[in-house]
Amino acid sequence: MHDAPNLEEQAVSKAIEATIASQVDEVEEIDVDIQTNLLKLILGQADSIDLAGKGLVMLKDIRLQEIEVSANNVDLDTFSIFSGHIELDKPLDATAKIVITESDLNRAFNSEYVLKKARNIKLNVDEKTVILEMQQMNLQLLADNKMLFTGKILLHEKGETQQIGFNATFRPRTQKQPVIVENFQCDRGQGIPFAISVALMQKIKQWIELPYFDLEGIALRVREMTVRSGQLDLQLQIRMKQLPERLTVKNAN
Repeated sequence: MHDAPNLEEQAVSKAIEATIASQVDEVEEIDVDIQTNLLKLILGQADSIDLAGKGLVMLKDIRLQEIEVSANNVDLDTFSIFSGHIELDKPLDATAKIVITESDLNRAFNSEYVLKKARNIKLNVDEKTVILEMQQMNLQLLADNKMLFTGKILLHEKGETQQIGFNATFRPRTQKQPVIVENFQCDRGQGIPFAISVALMQKIKQWIELPYFDLEGIALRVREMTVRSGQLDLQLQIRMKQLPERLTVKNAN
């Protein structure tokens, strides 16, 4: 971050910090640094914006241990910031570094938000459609840059439902190599057809290899994943047309 920010930079930085803090469930630390000047600020322009945060919780169960986001040549509605929200005049492209612990990752996987999106997934098995519903997911971050993904799934076919378990060991994507699936096993103790096992493996491989994923309208593309024992480091590219109004889950009460 640059030295000796001017008064307008300080004011906008503090306003952005307050706005982001109000839009997430929890944050331990947040620091925003904006580079601009008064004329550019009036025109809604900034040379760059850098954000660093710790312990950021959104959508109730998605927690990031650390996050750093950097963006250049930002166009935003300056006056909206001081009214408690942030509006972009042009889509924003940014880079990010994120650190997630194993426990936080599994908390997110088994959150209502993620499991809701993992329902009614269709598998094509022998030219027939089988409905898949994720029930439980667990990811172990191993010391040798490997990940062990285990879970339980409900399969709905022809009015019948059966539960199966699976585990997959893989190496994450890097800038030099794609995701490598080293091992896949499916619990077939209840007579799961081989074709379903193959279709399930292909679906999990497809999830792992997704070039980007969507978080409330924010497109996140994984450039590199580094696995350490109990911790996952991500380097991302971000594209967003607008910042979400809320990244919180309100209590029913």
